[in-house]
Amino acid sequence: MGTACRPGAARELTKEQIDFENGLVYLNRKGRKQTDKHRPTVKLPPTMAARFRDRPEGVLVLWRGQATEKNERLMRIARRRAGLGEDVNLYSIRHFCARWMRQSGVDPWSCAAQLGHGAGGRLTITERYATADPLYLQAPCRALENLLQAVLAPKASQSTPEAPAAYG
Repeated sequence: MGTACRPGAARELTKEQIDFENGLVYLNRKGRKQTDKHRPTVKLPPTMAARFRDRPEGVLVLWRGQATEKNERLMRIARRRAGLGEDVNLYSIRHFCARWMRQSGVDPWSCAAQLGHGAGGRLTITERYATADPLYLQAPCRALENLLQAVLAPKASQSTPEAPAAYG
């Protein structure tokens, strides 16, 4: 949720892919060929940094202390606990994050960059060098951090977090 990455990228995420000093997450691990399902380098939300900084090396997404190969069982458990329908899957989280970012005022270009969506294979010079800008993907990172805080906040009540007002 903190990066809005694809489920496979989350499942494979290791501590070695996180640059704590510069606040970056390299979703495409070293040695993995970049594919059409682009795995971008994104900003590291503070909540993720705090949760992962002291973890041992290796895979970060664990279920009962073990790395997960498939997440279907976990989704069934989560759906049942949350009272959600069968149509909710791991990509639903990614889609929700995308909607959350847009409703939080993140511009479409930054949202697409956070999600790893290409620009039809033709990038402008500005898009090619956007990663050199120190503010690169700050808005999506801020929106996803707010989402993490809303989801992980101590539950004063049993209500779910409210989505931000519609973007418009």
